[in-house]
Order: sequence, then structure tokens, then C-alpha cells
Amino acid sequence: MPTLILHTFVICAYKESPYLEVAIRSALAQESVSADRSRVILYTSTPNAFIRGLCDKYGIAVFSGNGRGIGSDWNHAVACATTNYVTLVHQDDVYEKEYGAAVIAAFEEKKDATLVFSDYYEMDGSGERRPRNLNLKIKTAALRLMMLSKNKTYQRRIFAFGDFISCPAVSYN
Repeated sequence: MPTLILHTFVICAYKESPYLEVAIRSALAQESVSADRSRVILYTSTPNAFIRGLCDKYGIAVFSGNGRGIGSDWNHAVACATTNYVTLVHQDDVYEKEYGAAVIAAFEEKKDATLVFSDYYEMDGSGERRPRNLNLKIKTAALRLMMLSKNKTYQRRIFAFGDFISCPAVSYN
């Protein structure tokens, strides 16, 4: 019986990013991609030979649209996916290979969730994890506080101090 692709990693590319190929390889290395539960595509509002060359090299479909700002680009990128679950991958993001499988499992467990998110860490120029700085520690603590209660009023009060969710750590239903 064939598996059902449930999730799409949509890589958002802008011009000639030196990090784009690493982001592509990271998305393609996902266990969920290997298991045919996720697919990888790319969206850009700045189509060029560099982006097309990388997509050809890795066999990734390329979609493009009019660049009217980052919000518009993200909406167009999400619209390119044919699956219910979507992760927008910034061109300098790297994901642990289990990320896609964890996203699918979270959505399948909570059918009414409109988004799921995870914690994250930063990497230095040599690809090594940076020590967690005060900013990341505060974000993690705030997210844990927010998850203590399902009460929306309580959660909104936590958000009153700022948005502690990192964009690359979010997936949408």
C-alpha cells in the first residue's frame, strides 16, 4: 500500500544565498522525506540561474511569484503546497532529520491544531551549535510557561511579553 504524503517543506529562496544548498540538503535528509511522508519544493520571488541550478541538481520543483514583501511571499509559498501540513524553510535553516516526522506526528495527534512549533538552537559559521544565550533561554522558558495551560487567555498573556516562537520552528495545518 503506498504511503500518503502529508507534509511539505517549502524552501523560501531569495537571490543567490550561500546557505541555500545546505538548507536544501537538510530538507531532503528528513526521515519523513525518505519515508514518502513529506516532500520538498522551493518558492522564490527572485528566480535566477543559481536557484534553478540547485533545484535541478536536487530534483526539486521550483515555484515563483511576484515579490510584494515577505508576508506575501510566505503566503504564496504556502499556496504552492498540495499537502495539509507545511513548513516554511528559510534559505539559511537547517533541521534535525527527525523534524518532519515529529511535525506530522504532532498534527496527527492534535487534529484541530492550526500550527505546531518546536524549540531551536543557533549555529555558528562552522556549523557547530552555539551555546544557548540569554535570549534563547528566555524564549524557551516563555514557551514552557505558555504550554502549562491550554487556556487561551493565559497563553495570550504570555504573548503580551513578545513572540517567543521562531519562524523556522513553525509548521502550519
